[in-house]
Amino acid sequence: MKDRSSARNTGFTLPITLLVISAITFLVVALLVLVSSDSKTSKNYLQIAQTELALESALSIALASLSEIAKRDDSLVFRIDDPHEPEPQNPDRPLGYQEKYFTFGALHKDRIWNAIPLFSGMSEILLDSYEIDGQILQDQLSEFIKTSIVLNDTEQSIPQAQWVNFPTQNKSGEKVRYAYWIEDLSGRLPGKVANTQQRKDGKTSAEIAYQTIVFPENEESIPLLSSIHIPNTLPTSGSLRSFFPDQPDLAKRLEPYIHFYEAISSPPRIIPYGFDYADAGKAAPSLNFMIQNRDIVGIAEQIHRQIPDFVDRKGGFPGDEDYLKTLAASIIDYADNDSDATTGIGYRGIDSYPFINEIFDRYEWLLTSPTGKIHLKAETYIELWNLSQQSIQGEIEFTNDNQQKIKLIKNNTSNYQGSLTPVTFPKKTISIPSNGFLVLKIGEHTYEYPNDDQNNRIQFIESNSLENNYQLKWNGQIVDKARGGIHRTGSFIHLAPNARVNPREWKGNASPEVNWDKSQFGDPRMSWYLRTPISSSNYEENSSWGGRALKRKIYSDNPASTYAEVRLEKWPDRGSNTIAGVKANTQTNRPSDQFIVDSLLRRKTGSEYQYPDHEPDLAPSFISNLGFLESLGELGNIFDPAQWQKVEQIGSIASSTSGGGMTLAIGRPEYSAFDRDSWRSAQLLDIFSLNKEQQNPYPININTASREVLRSMIAGVILDQDPIAPHVAPKKINEIGDIFADFVISHRNIRPFRANSDLNQIRINPEIARDPDNPDDAPYFGNIDYFENAPVITDRDGIQHEWDDAGREELFKKVIDLISFHSKLFRIVVFTETSHSNGEILSRGAKEYHYRLDPSREINGNIRANEPLTFTKLFERDL
Repeated sequence: MKDRSSARNTGFTLPITLLVISAITFLVVALLVLVSSDSKTSKNYLQIAQTELALESALSIALASLSEIAKRDDSLVFRIDDPHEPEPQNPDRPLGYQEKYFTFGALHKDRIWNAIPLFSGMSEILLDSYEIDGQILQDQLSEFIKTSIVLNDTEQSIPQAQWVNFPTQNKSGEKVRYAYWIEDLSGRLPGKVANTQQRKDGKTSAEIAYQTIVFPENEESIPLLSSIHIPNTLPTSGSLRSFFPDQPDLAKRLEPYIHFYEAISSPPRIIPYGFDYADAGKAAPSLNFMIQNRDIVGIAEQIHRQIPDFVDRKGGFPGDEDYLKTLAASIIDYADNDSDATTGIGYRGIDSYPFINEIFDRYEWLLTSPTGKIHLKAETYIELWNLSQQSIQGEIEFTNDNQQKIKLIKNNTSNYQGSLTPVTFPKKTISIPSNGFLVLKIGEHTYEYPNDDQNNRIQFIESNSLENNYQLKWNGQIVDKARGGIHRTGSFIHLAPNARVNPREWKGNASPEVNWDKSQFGDPRMSWYLRTPISSSNYEENSSWGGRALKRKIYSDNPASTYAEVRLEKWPDRGSNTIAGVKANTQTNRPSDQFIVDSLLRRKTGSEYQYPDHEPDLAPSFISNLGFLESLGELGNIFDPAQWQKVEQIGSIASSTSGGGMTLAIGRPEYSAFDRDSWRSAQLLDIFSLNKEQQNPYPININTASREVLRSMIAGVILDQDPIAPHVAPKKINEIGDIFADFVISHRNIRPFRANSDLNQIRINPEIARDPDNPDDAPYFGNIDYFENAPVITDRDGIQHEWDDAGREELFKKVIDLISFHSKLFRIVVFTETSHSNGEILSRGAKEYHYRLDPSREINGNIRANEPLTFTKLFERDL
């Protein structure tokens, strides 16, 4: 074997059509000249020269097949396993079996996927407009007559191709034929950097633990390749053997899965084909740039332009609100450095600011009045809930927009009829811890009415009117109100002293609507959108100060009623229930900011009156506030105000009275209502990029990675996004890694991956529609079955739910930045044979080449049109 080091590599550019024509012409002319000699020595020499010429010509043809793929950034490179025998020999890993597969390139031309075989003997194949049908390719391969050559005992891949005759024949009747087979080296681990960083956020391939190739459970370690002083000129992984003289098997096991070439300059992230995106093939705009410029319109328009049907996800979302701008505002607010809402006409973003969770007014008919008129005092108490994991401080301004109608009664006759009037209370500066509840007496107001000595009752008229409402401002921006208004009950206040009654009355609302049958979850973020009034609540039993809302007297004949409390384990994004708040018990008890006080304003020291501590680890909302997105996978944390009844089930119904408890499903199974092309949340990953400098310079092509490399992409992942689950980990590393590999390989053989949105829903058989009601039919990501120590919530109905949404989606975020779907780095194996007309083999040749194909680029990374590729030979050896 003869190695030619990359230190002697050169690059060249040449239009590839000219390159092929020149190569074949050169071969024809050379053969005609060489066959003129008839001495035995000359014939031996000529056969050697003829073999070399044939190999170079075959290489040119192979490079020509690659050039169409490499000259574009919107191309795909994928592999299809041999449909007959993809893993021959003993299935023990890693060298007991060998892989038999075929590599293809794919281009979307004239609205059709074209599969370009990267091996000799098969022609370009037309597929479909959208998905790449791997079954069609497998059917073609089943009829494909191929030659398989085992190169050596350490070769993991068995080259397969078909012999093709050169269009030449010399005077002696000799025939020359060739075959070539191409492997995508981007499907291997980058040995220059792998395993040099602790596995953390999955931002770079340096975090991938390549030792799992040798030790599947990652329980043993081997020297870091970067620590054994491997020179930059190392041409191929085969040279590893010299660095492990005492562990020859170790080098052999690593060789088929590692390359040592420099990172290719990161091209821009391209909007993929196959989804009908308007700008498919063009560079995806930077979402971080839009966030920094607070470009609401730009984000919303990009979504609408690329995915026009995405807006239909909104369901019963209000017509006067803009669903896409609302998502855009929430993306900005999730990432920006403050807790303020981004608001405008038709949109409000969700940040870590507080929401109204409870509001009660305490009315009292004052016994004396300096003006001689009737004075009705209203004390207003509110409870704010910071749903996020961030602690916050800011200024609130609360308006009690209470316009309930009243009557003054004299001898059972109405003597006066009017209404309460809105009151805006003075601003307050507050601070609330993460997932904290803050109870405030926000203020009081005294209403004055004409007096008549005979007036002895004030009647409150029951009302569902939209005029009864509230408004909360945070740092000057309106962030909360009730679209459907709030319900106020009818009742009387009697003039004291009166032995039978008390001159006081509480009226209010304990949390937004809760009705699981209608998909109302008590999520205060949805009060802004729900077109249904917030129901009134009995103060003595249904107030829940300082904690999760628990309405103890709602449907009191059914204590287990689902309408009685806010239960986070029932939300579409499951969570753990916090401790319920403290009920007031009697009308004479008032809430303070920390506890309930009795009628004599004495603090009750019993646990029943002390508010529970806040529980930061159970925050149902995750907000970054770093100023930028670290990963596009973070879009899975964005609150989704889409309004559907039973969004998780087949047959969901759009409903203006439903919604809440839901974020974009990225890194977990999509909700059934949206599980279709052009509606899936994960498609947002396809149409945006981050800043170019945030891209992984050594991505791995998931469409061509071997089982061992796929397993290593999962090994060592630390999952710590859910604070109450710091010890969540994959079950045995080899198990979850192999499950991932099984899913990826099975999926890509049927439907090669086009983009990250495909990865979000990988399943063993993507051809069969997923049944969301069948736990065994769940996609890989977000599936609790593959992990241990993940918190399991069992609700009182006996149904178990997964750990929180951010934790459930974490693995996906820590994998997608390691992945690509295309390549410009290839291994080419070529073979030639010269035979006599009688069938005698006169000579054979085999060579291996490693090539990088670089298009000419502009300063922004875009490819310059109509300029030739640069072909850089990185390695060459005789086989």
